[in-house]
Amino acid sequence: MTLQVPFARFAETVRRHEAAHVYLAPYGDGALATASFAGGVVAALAPGRVEDAREKLAAEGLSVNEGQWEVNLTQVGSPSAPLWVAAVVYPSSEGKPGVWIDAYEAAPTEAQVLRAMYDEFVTTGQTEDVGFDPFLRLVNPQVVVVAPDALVGYARAKGEGC
Repeated sequence: MTLQVPFARFAETVRRHEAAHVYLAPYGDGALATASFAGGVVAALAPGRVEDAREKLAAEGLSVNEGQWEVNLTQVGSPSAPLWVAAVVYPSSEGKPGVWIDAYEAAPTEAQVLRAMYDEFVTTGQTEDVGFDPFLRLVNPQVVVVAPDALVGYARAKGEGC
């Protein structure tokens, strides 16, 4: 269970629930502060730099560590759910592979991704309406779907110098 509070109330909430360890991590254009207590996790979004949030929490007498407790971030100030990204690679007439990319709020199947691509191509005039199955045989597309946790992992790996 996640208790969400404004950042200005985070320190007092941590003390009230006797949470021992506070963690801070970058989140969007701010920072996510989390602390575990017997009943769950308390979380708050801080605007601005992570360093500024760390200083404010330290000034409140809290010991802050790098990291975060797992929380449902779609509920902690996030305007949208985590996204799955789908990419389709296909041969094109331009001498290099074509790439089509889309995003989904739930895990799509390969068939859903390919159907969305086909429908868009027909609608925009990029291909004639030859039928879905013949289109797939002609194009021989390759589909990759990347889950939200994998996207986060890729982004974090960049921060670790990989």
